[in-house]
Amino acid sequence: MNVFDFDETIYRGDTGRNFYRYILRKHPRLWWRVPKGLAVAAGFAVKILSSAQFKDGFYPTFFPYIDVERESKEFWELQKRQGRIKQWYLDMKQSSDVITTASPECLVRPIVEELGVKLIGAEVDMATGRLVGRNNKDSEKVKNFRAVYPKAAIDEFYSDSRSDDPMAELAKRAFIVRGDRILPWPKN
Repeated sequence: MNVFDFDETIYRGDTGRNFYRYILRKHPRLWWRVPKGLAVAAGFAVKILSSAQFKDGFYPTFFPYIDVERESKEFWELQKRQGRIKQWYLDMKQSSDVITTASPECLVRPIVEELGVKLIGAEVDMATGRLVGRNNKDSEKVKNFRAVYPKAAIDEFYSDSRSDDPMAELAKRAFIVRGDRILPWPKN
C-alpha cells in the first residue's frame, strides 16, 4: 500500500484556500464574511490558533451559506480541467492507495472517489463548517491511519511537508515532494 499527502503533494495547491477563492468568485454575496475568515487565518498564521481551531473558526464563515457537496464537485471539475492533479501521481496510482490529508474530507472526497482510492481527512460538518471529528494533521495522521488500517504495511509514503515525519517513519520508503520532483525523505 502507498500513502500520499494531498495538498501540494499530488494536488497543485491547497484545497481549502483554493476552494475558498472559488466560492468567493462564484458567490460574491459572501464577501461580507471575509474579514472573519481572514482574522481566523491570521490567528493560525501567527500560531495563536492550532490547526483544529483554525478549521473550527474558518469553515463556519462560509460553509453554512453554500451547498458544500455540490460546490465541491463543481470545484473539482474545474481543478481537473486545469490539470491540478500531478501527472506523476496519475501515472503511478493504484486502487490500494490511501490519501491522508488535513483538508476536510467533504472537500476532497469528489476527486478521491473519481481517482478510485481511499481517503482519510479532517472531519468537518458540511452544514456548519465545524470540526466534528478527527483533524488529521501531523502526528494525528498516524493515529487516524492506524484506526482505519491497524496492521497495514506502508510500502511508500509521499508528502511535501516535514510535519508528516510521523507518517514517513511508518513507511518502508518515504519521499518528499517538491513541485514535480520526488526526493528521498530527509534524514533530519
